[in-house]
Amino acid sequence: MKKEFLIFVVAGFLYSSCSSTTSQQNGTNATDTCTLNDSITIDPSSSSADNQEFNSDSTDDGMQNIKKDPFTSVDRQLFDACGDVSELRIEKFKCDSTWGGNLEHENWLDEKYTFDKKGMVSYDPKEKIRLSRNEKGFLTKKEVYVGEFGIWTSEEYVYNEQGMLDTLKTKGMEWGGEKSFQYDKYLNCISSNEPSVGEGTYTYTNNIEYFKIVEWDSHGNWTKRQVKVVSNYSNDMKTIEKEEVNYRIETRSIAYYE
Repeated sequence: MKKEFLIFVVAGFLYSSCSSTTSQQNGTNATDTCTLNDSITIDPSSSSADNQEFNSDSTDDGMQNIKKDPFTSVDRQLFDACGDVSELRIEKFKCDSTWGGNLEHENWLDEKYTFDKKGMVSYDPKEKIRLSRNEKGFLTKKEVYVGEFGIWTSEEYVYNEQGMLDTLKTKGMEWGGEKSFQYDKYLNCISSNEPSVGEGTYTYTNNIEYFKIVEWDSHGNWTKRQVKVVSNYSNDMKTIEKEEVNYRIETRSIAYYE
């Protein structure tokens, strides 16, 4: 059975008064006891992407004039949201050609999060959820009870030295997965990697996503990025026997506390 990766979106839809804005390092030594960044001073590191348009400096031209607000809470940092964000919505669109042509809204992949004034993410009070945090307040594990089946699903979070998400481990009813993330010198996510059990006649699948930010808002948060999804199929984890490439556009609508 193919094991698929799934992020449970259980953020509550609790609205607060807020104002919206308009669009304008690879982490090493993973740890879950990090502190918040006060400024972006991370040295550049190379990307695993093998396409020039997705190398670690691919956003340099755009970022030179972009000042990023600091992360104001551990939960906002987990969701890569700088400044006093009150609400974050992510929408994903599949392209029928290279970031062009007709866009198909993959609404089942949409994500929406709200934050209280202290910056903590709000969860649906109707959901039965268990949260674990480390001594610095970083979320290390989230468990969601699926009453219909009488089981708990879980997500575990491991962070790099800069406090960015390094690894996400998931466990569902009949599947599980582990996804790793890589960053550039501005702490923008440039790629992710997720190996899994194969599909059809193939034993293994490795899914790699490459990200390129093309729009930011006035707080330095990205509001639009291009995603190249490369799926490699193999029977020995060494020889790529089949490769599929797909393209996606992701947008973020972000509101802030006044």
